[in-house]
Amino acid sequence: MDATAWTMLAAVVAVLAAVVPVLFSAVGAGDKAKRKPLPPGSFGLPIVGQTLSYMRALRINTGEEWLRRWVATYGPVSRMSLFGRRTAFLVGPSANKFFFSNAAVATNLPQSMARMVGRRTIREVAGEEHHRIRAIMVQFLRPDAVRRHVASMDGEVRRHLNAE
Repeated sequence: MDATAWTMLAAVVAVLAAVVPVLFSAVGAGDKAKRKPLPPGSFGLPIVGQTLSYMRALRINTGEEWLRRWVATYGPVSRMSLFGRRTAFLVGPSANKFFFSNAAVATNLPQSMARMVGRRTIREVAGEEHHRIRAIMVQFLRPDAVRRHVASMDGEVRRHLNAE
């Protein structure tokens, strides 16, 4: 391509960059009046969202700090984009109660949440299978059983630390 073709291509890209956002905002302007307001937060870059910064925080073991900063900035109810999906971020006892007791939410995990915790959690199973899994968990989480497991893990960790 010669210099004139490059100049022409650059001009077309510049015009498109200026016109396309205006068209999208004009098309969506009528819908904005009908839309309900979103909670505070940011969806970040398209597709990427906050995934990279959150994954970076997890990699250096500061994921909890990252989440605390997010809550300090946007509050206990906010929006974000994780793993390419728009996500509502809820924190606190009332959010937990809503999330775990609401049948409509409990049976329809968002794709981003399912990717993080898996598809076959105790919240996802129903009926006899749910009762079976819950009975197993209750036996495992009894105070005396937890003490035994913690004592066993403590002994194993001490053995590994002493081996070094």
